[in-house]
Amino acid sequence: MSQRFYMLDPTKRAMIEEETLKVRESVREHEAKELTREETLKATDRLEQLKFDAQKTMYNLVRGKRIAQNMIDGVIRIEKMKADDTFFNEFGFEEFDVEPNVLRLKLEEEEDYKKILEDYANQSKTYLAEKQDETAKMIAQQQAMYQKAMEAKKLKAEEAKKVEETAEQKTEESKKE
Repeated sequence: MSQRFYMLDPTKRAMIEEETLKVRESVREHEAKELTREETLKATDRLEQLKFDAQKTMYNLVRGKRIAQNMIDGVIRIEKMKADDTFFNEFGFEEFDVEPNVLRLKLEEEEDYKKILEDYANQSKTYLAEKQDETAKMIAQQQAMYQKAMEAKKLKAEEAKKVEETAEQKTEESKKE
């Protein structure tokens, strides 16, 4: 699966994150720092915010065609590293310390944890829906502009034909005289 979709589709992002976590856990040598419930919830909230921000950044880059298609995966990795560094600088521990604490504290079953994930999933869906609406409007505007241009071209061609016909009539009239 291409990582291009990582930032754009929450379902695919969740699947990639689960697979990444499995691989990370299988090779992990670092003992997760033990966090409190509040620290874990706060960290989860910030991680979701960073993911959402990265999603918006990637969407704008891809949509705006500001980067070559073959560069997307590299930009995703850079955005991930920036988010990881930001997270560490804010909290003093790594992102991969959070998930083991979520499991240890059984936060997946708690409403506070579910609400954080749900809120960002809803924000993401809303954002993507808005962008989809914007894209539909842009396409409609482009189609309208194209239609106007075609109508103008047709009118110009008709006018040119009338001018040509008028010139031919004058030429024929002058020949008759």
